[in-house]
Amino acid sequence: MSTGLDAVWTPPTTAGRFDNENLPRRAVHLIHTPQHSRRTAPMPHPLDTLSPRSATRTPARRENPRLCDHAARGGETARPTGVSGGGVARRGFSDRGAVALIDGQWGWGQVACKYAVDIATEKALALGTATIAIRSCNHIGRLGEYVETLVDLGANVGSICIPAVSRGFATRSIAIEPEPTNFLMLTANIELNSLQHKIRAHQNAVGPVDNQSIRLELSSENFGDHRITPTVGTPRERDSTTVTSMTLDTLVPNLNPLTDLIFMDVQGFEKFVLDGATNAIQSRVPIVMEYFPEGIQEHCSLEDLLAVIAPYSGYYDLNLPVPVFTPLEGLRDFWHGLLRGPFPFGDILLL
Repeated sequence: MSTGLDAVWTPPTTAGRFDNENLPRRAVHLIHTPQHSRRTAPMPHPLDTLSPRSATRTPARRENPRLCDHAARGGETARPTGVSGGGVARRGFSDRGAVALIDGQWGWGQVACKYAVDIATEKALALGTATIAIRSCNHIGRLGEYVETLVDLGANVGSICIPAVSRGFATRSIAIEPEPTNFLMLTANIELNSLQHKIRAHQNAVGPVDNQSIRLELSSENFGDHRITPTVGTPRERDSTTVTSMTLDTLVPNLNPLTDLIFMDVQGFEKFVLDGATNAIQSRVPIVMEYFPEGIQEHCSLEDLLAVIAPYSGYYDLNLPVPVFTPLEGLRDFWHGLLRGPFPFGDILLL
């Protein structure tokens, strides 16, 4: 994992970076697909970084010997060729509808790959599919990055954290589940999948303060619908149990916004969970959360929730076929649409 990057990631727009906001993908959901690189430094162009003198240095030669030999002889390391205005093919480029071939001209593979992603994005949006090949291309380096630490809040029986870790989409997970029966099944499932060394389970609620006793109302019909007793309104007629809450700042104090992800399904208690997650919010650790207006209203207003997540720049609606980055203000319309529509909740990724 690269180090020395900015502590806070904002969606990149500079040429030469992967444009995370415009990549057409069904799931920017990090635990299901690797996300494109969030490097904050622009991708170098070979003309800017490789000279005949630098090409003789050992590290550069080890990484890209063919390109270095070419530059050491005084050759120009050309940019990848592609489509000019109007879709006219240039030298070394073949463009046929949804299929294209790019000539990397033995330049840096990362540059050619970035160019290929741009072309693929354009074609996929226009035609619904795209197949891009690159020839004469050096090593393209790291295509993307996976989650290192997945924090699964409301882990239930492990239906998120276990496949995420076992399939390699997350290196490790911290799974937090307050309800005793669910927690017993969670730990059993972790053991059955031989993931004890990769998933650490905590039997706690997550809330605004440490060591607080909280009443958890139990659903007899849906073990995924246990809910904290409403802060606003009257309690439900359900059996209940008392659970102890801890803050996320205490349980996981050092989350990295470049490598880690919070997945949160807490049935409307999100605002109070985030009240105890100051470190994660201020550094803008990505959060995938269920957006459930009916449940949230049992504890706070929309304005209260928006105030807590104000440091984030926006969100993706993960229920869209192609998620689009939207400023936080869009959550107002989304809220009212869910209250009026046939489905009471959605899933969002905060960035």
